[in-house]
Amino acid sequence: MNRIKFVTVLIALSLAIPTANATDTQIVNCSLVGNFTITHNVVVSNTNCGGEVVIPNSVTSIGTSAFSGATSLTSLTIGNSVTSIDFMAFYGATSLTSLTIPNSVTSIGYAAFYRATSLTSLTIGNSVTTIGVDAFAMLTSLTSLTIPNSVTTIGQIAFRGLTSLISLTIGNGVTTIGYEAFAGATSLISFAVDSANTK
Repeated sequence: MNRIKFVTVLIALSLAIPTANATDTQIVNCSLVGNFTITHNVVVSNTNCGGEVVIPNSVTSIGTSAFSGATSLTSLTIGNSVTSIDFMAFYGATSLTSLTIPNSVTSIGYAAFYRATSLTSLTIGNSVTTIGVDAFAMLTSLTSLTIPNSVTTIGQIAFRGLTSLISLTIGNGVTTIGYEAFAGATSLISFAVDSANTK
């Protein structure tokens, strides 16, 4: 190969190789203080995030420990492209009072909302199939819970320590409930299971 052809090949190869650009990483401000980082459409970390957090519709996953320890997070809106909420994503979000998981989400990972102790309202979207181990444990202010029909698996101790839970409804899709999934629900007075799951 002569020199001209060799240089031409190198230029062609360099044009074909994708390069990182500013759109790969995005910094989003939280309403009160701090910010969070999105890389390749995954929320990867936060810096002292406080107040309201809005996850953009471009995000497909909330990554491991992305908001872990965000104790000043009071409001959360999850974009409609998120399909998974991963390991300890909101672990210890103790000021969060209301949570709606959109219908786009299919899986909620280990300890994703563990110790969200101020949560009084929880809506789980109707595409969630798997609720991981300890996912919603120690939600000590929650009084009512409905597991949608889409859920097939509730992990071990997934809802343990819900000491204020009064009403629980389990949908017709659940086939597996892990060990002590609802341990410590000492205030429970209403428990309903869909008729399709009572056979």
